[in-house]
Amino acid sequence: LKKVKEKNISTIIVNDPKIAFAEVLNIFEKESNTNFGIDKTAIINNKSLIGENSHIGPQVFVGENTKIGKNNLIFPGTIILENVEIGDNNIIHPNCVIYQNTKIKDHCVINSNTVIGSEGFGFIPKNGQWIKMPQIGGVVLENEVEIGTNCCIDRPAVGNTIIGEGTKIDNLVQIGHGVQIGKNCAFASQVGIAGGAIIGDGVILAGQVGVNNRVRVGNNVIASSKCGIHCDIKDGEIISGFPAMPNKSWLRSAAIFKKLPDLVKKLRQLDKQ
Repeated sequence: LKKVKEKNISTIIVNDPKIAFAEVLNIFEKESNTNFGIDKTAIINNKSLIGENSHIGPQVFVGENTKIGKNNLIFPGTIILENVEIGDNNIIHPNCVIYQNTKIKDHCVINSNTVIGSEGFGFIPKNGQWIKMPQIGGVVLENEVEIGTNCCIDRPAVGNTIIGEGTKIDNLVQIGHGVQIGKNCAFASQVGIAGGAIIGDGVILAGQVGVNNRVRVGNNVIASSKCGIHCDIKDGEIISGFPAMPNKSWLRSAAIFKKLPDLVKKLRQLDKQ
């Protein structure tokens, strides 16, 4: 630890102030005043199973052959359709929709108005019209995934869309059908990932980053805001711009943009000469 100048106040010295502050807030965080149990207005199919100590709030719907594990909190207005599997110790906030064939493992958090497992955007052009590709796959959320409000995670035609363990997703994020996301990623608001993209472990996507379909993004990549990723990115790259390029190249290019009008003027003068 670095030396700290003594002050006339009580002091706690820690290695990482941000982590320590988060730990203190966890101690003071007030628990929800939820009356645990299954609310009388909830509609639960008789072929579904609810684990012990799970709370099912008012106006929740649970479809056929759905399994909900222990110690879950499912808040009012949430819709959970058939053949869904929800593990233990999850929190699903009000008015979420969990479509069929979705699997949510343990210790996940899904915030309000998010939709998990909606139909992928699958259409095939034929004779000037669009033919619908049935989307009969599912979505898998691994352990400790957290998803913000108003997000959409689509299911594919076959197989699963997968969100890896420990990944954190901000509000207003779109994850396309069949996307594979690795462990411990972090995506900021308005990120959009097109169908079939593969995202490695530890990837950070800043606000409004767009990822093209079937692109592979390597492990520990960092993409700055509004970055457009159109081709595969190697492990550990820091990228910026549209289309994406190495961050240092983008910064040099951005510096030139401001000078373009003067450069054009000089080129015209030289052309006349």
